[in-house]
Amino acid sequence: APRLPSTVDMDRIFSEITKLSQGEKEHSALFEWRRLRAIGASEHARFIAFSGCRLEEANRATFEDDRGTVFHVNGTKSAPADRDIPCVKAFRALLDEIRQRRTESNLPLTGRILTVSTSRDALKHACARLGLKKLGHHHLRHYFATVCIESGVDIPTVSRWLGHSDGGVLAMRVYGHLRIEHSLAQAAKVTF
Repeated sequence: APRLPSTVDMDRIFSEITKLSQGEKEHSALFEWRRLRAIGASEHARFIAFSGCRLEEANRATFEDDRGTVFHVNGTKSAPADRDIPCVKAFRALLDEIRQRRTESNLPLTGRILTVSTSRDALKHACARLGLKKLGHHHLRHYFATVCIESGVDIPTVSRWLGHSDGGVLAMRVYGHLRIEHSLAQAAKVTF
């Protein structure tokens, strides 16, 4: 299992993605294009990290898939991959943020949610600027599963949210690890 950043570092990464280099003319067309791409990359990365979707699933997601407390994922790997997942707080907040930004820009709330199809380079550059280990799209899915398990969600449930068809066998093997911070917090609960 990959070594994942802490929740604090992950928030720093998402924030860093939206930062643009200094010195560009703020009101130029190029600046505005780069600003919108950076926002799109941050939304893309957070979408995967807060939903556990695969890259292709995130890129296919539409506003019509958003059903309030649940989100329909059009699976890409198998029949169980086509699923409804609960909107955890961070995911619901992100979806609402995207809706608000679209509304303020007079853009339709139909069709694809994400405006970019990758956040790989943005993640790589943000991690480098912060001095953190490079992350890719699949690390974001690992992050989602890890946070869910560390929050007390049982592995078979997390497995269903991820669209696995094996009842949790793969999830137990891949996500059965704990970050050291969580492990130490759990150890502090043990008394004899």
